[in-house]
Amino acid sequence: MADAQGSGRSARTNSRLVVAKCASLIGEGARDGAVARAVHDMLFALRDGKVSATLTIISADLETMSLVITQNAGPPVFLLQSDVVMTLDASSQPIGVHRSMKPNVCEVALEPKLAVVAMTDGIYAAGRAQGIPWQDEELQALLLRHGASPDFLAQDDMAVCVLYVGEHSADVKIRTLSVNLPC
Repeated sequence: MADAQGSGRSARTNSRLVVAKCASLIGEGARDGAVARAVHDMLFALRDGKVSATLTIISADLETMSLVITQNAGPPVFLLQSDVVMTLDASSQPIGVHRSMKPNVCEVALEPKLAVVAMTDGIYAAGRAQGIPWQDEELQALLLRHGASPDFLAQDDMAVCVLYVGEHSADVKIRTLSVNLPC
């Protein structure tokens, strides 16, 4: 998930450019941290260091049976593991504006009932202009209550990414993916 600076057509174009490049590199087998750095280099070169973007990559590595969360700036990512919610702060710099950057990478073992929620700053900062922003504790409580319901967490046309690991049998190799994109 990428969120380029600004709004409107140019921000949407830059966000799509970043996501398309990430998807291409991951599809070719590149690791998430290397992908974040390569996409940063591309955006820096194409936009002369004048456009920044936040970037969050969440992937399930079925070879190592781990979940990898790669972040560059933006809102924190919330991770539900063993009925404990952790806040992973993206304290790194955004991509695209500095000569070099290093993403934050977190890796955890894939296990049933593991849930991850990432969102763009428009969701995370909702209510701030009226003086009633989301508190991290409220988002953590929401994840504790509804972590096993990814459809509930990703509703209402929001820029939210939810990954949930359900119960599974090791001999069954079926994976499901649900994507909902408004027209």
